[in-house]
Amino acid sequence: MLLQKLDYLRKRDHWTAEEISRMANIPLGTLNKILTGITKNPALRTMDRLAHVFRVPLHYLLDNTIPIECDLSVFAEHEQLDCISGREMKLAKRYRALDDHAKDTVDILVNQLYTRLGAASQGAEERVLLCCVAPAQGDHGSFADAFLYRSLAAVLSPCTEEADMAVQVSGDALEPIYPQGTILAIKSGEVAHNQLGVFLMNREGFVRKMYCKKGIKKLVAVNVDLRSVVVHEADELRPLGRVLGAIRNYHWL
Repeated sequence: MLLQKLDYLRKRDHWTAEEISRMANIPLGTLNKILTGITKNPALRTMDRLAHVFRVPLHYLLDNTIPIECDLSVFAEHEQLDCISGREMKLAKRYRALDDHAKDTVDILVNQLYTRLGAASQGAEERVLLCCVAPAQGDHGSFADAFLYRSLAAVLSPCTEEADMAVQVSGDALEPIYPQGTILAIKSGEVAHNQLGVFLMNREGFVRKMYCKKGIKKLVAVNVDLRSVVVHEADELRPLGRVLGAIRNYHWL
């Protein structure tokens, strides 16, 4: 387990053996023997230096019961010791920054998704996704504060297998390709130039094509009768994910 953890940490930080040797003040030959498994039980002082360089607790390297992708262990109130990955820690920090109303919304979404996973696992032909529904329109897009979330079970396909969430189309910005009411599969992350994606801008939601070229950024509607939404420097634009395609076979849960 030690070899796997050191390999994971090296890849995480993109460090060479020479760089680790220099920062930890460990002879390169000694380090290479550890990294290749020749040295089975490195000295505690050496392990402590490695832990310091990689910014992990010493017991993370020593305890084989701690998972590889774990940044720290914590004691929660009235709970036993638990291991937290970097991804989980990032989510916890974001959650902590929310107000009480937003935290309640997150709790509802997580509980809804968690309870629906059991139903999906019983049938290997379906996958449960949270779907964002926008019932209210703003000046250009949908009011983000009015978003609702429902669970749906979608028939497995290349589109739904890759999706992280779903969005129901509101308005006519995607006509005639995706009419109002169409359910779109969304892959979370950045949206590149000329890709169709989901965006939050100034507290309004948009499903449009990203245009970002020669210093100009705008959200372009598929519907040629609608004007593009120009993104100015003062605007707060956040891409939520790119559109993978329409989900045709599904049912609401």
